[in-house]
Amino acid sequence: AMAWRKIGVETVGDQARKIEAMEKAYLFRDRLTERESLLAEATYYTNATGEPHKAIRVYERMVDLDPADAWALNNLGAAYTDLGEWAEAEHWFARSVAIDSSVKSINNVATAQINQGKLDEAEATLDIADRLTPGAERIVASRYTLEMNREGWDEAESLALRLRDENTDAAWTAVGSFALGNVAAVRGKLAEAESHWRQGSREAAEAGDAFPAWPLMQVFDLDIHVRHDTARALASLEAILEDYPLESMDVMNRPYGWLAIWYARAGDRAAVESLITEWETVVPLEYRSGEAVDDFVRNIEVTNLVSEGRFEAALELLRQVDLPGCAVCPYVPKAQIFDQLGARDSALAMYTGYLELYSEGRAGWDNELRGPTLERVGQLYDEAGDLENAAVYYARFVELWADADAELQPRVAVAQARLEEIIRERG
Repeated sequence: AMAWRKIGVETVGDQARKIEAMEKAYLFRDRLTERESLLAEATYYTNATGEPHKAIRVYERMVDLDPADAWALNNLGAAYTDLGEWAEAEHWFARSVAIDSSVKSINNVATAQINQGKLDEAEATLDIADRLTPGAERIVASRYTLEMNREGWDEAESLALRLRDENTDAAWTAVGSFALGNVAAVRGKLAEAESHWRQGSREAAEAGDAFPAWPLMQVFDLDIHVRHDTARALASLEAILEDYPLESMDVMNRPYGWLAIWYARAGDRAAVESLITEWETVVPLEYRSGEAVDDFVRNIEVTNLVSEGRFEAALELLRQVDLPGCAVCPYVPKAQIFDQLGARDSALAMYTGYLELYSEGRAGWDNELRGPTLERVGQLYDEAGDLENAAVYYARFVELWADADAELQPRVAVAQARLEEIIRERG
């Protein structure tokens, strides 16, 4: 049972294998000691069924049995990260570190700190981890995350290069290539980003990822949110599915939910409904039920409604969606909906809220949204007659995309011209 649990924990990029292992650990848990049985149960809830509240209750029982159980303390913190409760997560991670100063637990403390905007504290925490295991990929990756939250693009690029080039593990190499693509895309270097992501996809395949095309899906988002080219986005998506047809994958590895989101962004409701019908047919009920799954499905419908221009309905449904592990989710869709409805103040509140938040996952959003958001915020402040703030955001946008691809330079030129005009007007 414990061997199966370990296989499940260590398996990356193959959800079917992970779930199989977790199920067997859970099935055989009556052969274990009480502590090990609880550990197998909690890990099953975390990695197989996606029920963090159940996992928390089990880990709390483990801590009651032994308040010095570093594994239970660390995993309790990890369960709170699934809920986006970062202060609580930091508390449990720190308790684990006090008992067993493992690099993984120290890194977890830093991640919780980054998500709370405690960036200097996170850097100090990572310095401690670096002294224990200099140059460990996990720590380099967290420093990359830290710099992406600081808008330290040059530093983030250097760290991504280290991840890609200074290891012998194809999985970390793929992470590095993906990270390099994110930095390039943030700066408007779309062709360079796509090249990095294609390389990352090849490396993910080499590492055994069951769906190594995840990096390429970012190209779809660039086409939708940056280029505003739906036809190009759909063509890229179809090309991916030709190379990696769903029927070639284990059912549990098929990215039905994310494909539905992407087709919804492109306005193809028929494709979305077909995917959801197939998902409901082939995926066992226990893996497509629960609050988190229900909210994800509602979020797909929100995206459908936005694509169809039904903004009021989308906003009403969005108020019923709770994705607690996603720091960006409360801001981005609402910003876009309010913008379309002409509710400028509300749109600005959501757009600037997104730009100012801290998140370990923000690189995956910034690659497609940071530049366009800075551009749009500048325009909205300009329309409102707030020239001081308009100038600030135009300047940030122009600086970010100064070396963007030629196809984006006309937008940079417009913002630059308006910035110079505002400066002349204000003296």
